[in-house]
Amino acid sequence: MAVHHDSNPTPHLGEHDLNKSPRPRFRLEPWSDPVIDEVGYDPRSTYVETFWLPVLGPSTTCLLRHFTIRLEGSPDGVELDVEDTARALGLGERLGQNSPFARTIKRCVDFDMAEYRGPKVLAARVHLPPLARRHLRRLPESLQRTYWSDLASTSHRPIAGFVC
Repeated sequence: MAVHHDSNPTPHLGEHDLNKSPRPRFRLEPWSDPVIDEVGYDPRSTYVETFWLPVLGPSTTCLLRHFTIRLEGSPDGVELDVEDTARALGLGERLGQNSPFARTIKRCVDFDMAEYRGPKVLAARVHLPPLARRHLRRLPESLQRTYWSDLASTSHRPIAGFVC
């Protein structure tokens, strides 16, 4: 499906409708990717906590975990209320393109953890890929050493485009 790229980080989540009733909602769908679903990591895993969190940041990691939990209960997708979701994650009540929630969604999209699938439709990964080299380089040296040590002690084999 086509991915929409726009200067507005949440154009498809009803930003222009945020001050109108009914409250803004969006549809969340799982982003199915056979390769990543096979080799990737649950957003609630120790791997994500240890290695993706410093790259994505706490709000984005928390949002991806929230999405995974919601999609476990509704594997075909679920309608989410923008304000309720933002408030449930501690991202405040303010809505709009510069709100903490909108910036968190944008970060998910920027890191290819989510993609727009149409007006008010967002697909999110339920498994995160192994770190790419460019992300690994962003980790503190101590975590890079831990990463390589963990990799050496497991049976993971390199996957095209990924470190492990």
